[in-house]
Amino acid sequence: MKYLDKYISTHNVVERDNTTGKNVTYSIQDKLDNGEYKIIYTSASFAEVMEPACNLIELITTNKAWSMRNPSWPIWLSKNKFGATEQYTDEQHISFQPANPLDDMSDEAILNAAKSLPDDESGAPEKSGA
Repeated sequence: MKYLDKYISTHNVVERDNTTGKNVTYSIQDKLDNGEYKIIYTSASFAEVMEPACNLIELITTNKAWSMRNPSWPIWLSKNKFGATEQYTDEQHISFQPANPLDDMSDEAILNAAKSLPDDESGAPEKSGA
């Protein structure tokens, strides 16, 4: 806030007077007091500040891709929207699948294993083989 106050107190505005055709100097504080100017507090995100630079880099890279022998890097950048998306990333997804022990067991061993399971209902009779 002190930087804004310092700016207001030290800077002036030069405007042309339409009736006389001469330049007239006003202080910013006078403009604020008259209600011609008002202070608006806003905040900008990093993405908003960097958007013009990213657009320029995208344009340059896309234009260079037309004349490149191997344009894989510009193609990858454009697919990733030059860093603005997480849809395309350089990741490896590895999943482990457990071996199914039922594949190696005989039918009798599977039936015995099923009989040895605890019952869901209390007092239910022992399971019988089908």
